[in-house]
Amino acid sequence: DSEGRSADGREVSKSLITPQDCFLPKSIGRCRGFFPSYYYNSVSKKCEYFIWSGCGGNNNRFDSRETCEKQCRVLTVKRGSEPIVKRCNRQAVPPVCNKGCRLAKDSYNCTICDCSSRKTVCNLPAVRGHCRALLPRWRYDPTTGKCTEFKFGGCNGNGNNFRTQQQCMKTCGVRYAYVVATRRPITF
Repeated sequence: DSEGRSADGREVSKSLITPQDCFLPKSIGRCRGFFPSYYYNSVSKKCEYFIWSGCGGNNNRFDSRETCEKQCRVLTVKRGSEPIVKRCNRQAVPPVCNKGCRLAKDSYNCTICDCSSRKTVCNLPAVRGHCRALLPRWRYDPTTGKCTEFKFGGCNGNGNNFRTQQQCMKTCGVRYAYVVATRRPITF
C-alpha cells in the first residue's frame, strides 16, 4: 500500500537485493510480530530459518528458503564448480577497491576486495560518553561479528559509533567484499 506495508501489516522492503545483502547479519527487526523467514548465514554458507518481527531488519531476509537460495546462490556454489553467475575467473578487468582495501583471491579464485586492514575502529569498545542523552547507536562487536545497538550519551564517543546498523555493517561487518567485473568501487 501507500504506507509501505503488506496486507498482513508487515513492512515491505522498497530496495533491491544485492549480493552484498547476503553478508548482512540476521536481524529480527524492532516490532513484535511473528513472521517465519530465512536469511543467508555467510558463516555456514546456508539459508537458515528465523522469526522476523514484521518491521525493521535488513535486506538479508526472505519469505522462503528457495528465494533465499536463489538470491544468494552465487555464494553457495561448491569449490571447483563454475559459479552460477559468471562473476569469477573471467573478469574482464580487475575491480577497483575502496581506500584501505586491497585486491585478493578467495577460495573460488574470485577476485575480491579484502578490507580487513581498515577495521581498527571496529575493534574499539562501545563508549557511552559523559553526556546524558540516550541516542540509539550501533557498534561493531568483534567477538560476535555483529553490529549491536547501544545508548550513546551524545559526547566523548569513539569511531565505533554508527547511526544505523547498515552504516556499521558497511564499515565493519563484511570482511571480504565480493565484486563484479566493473571499474566502479564496491562500497559497503
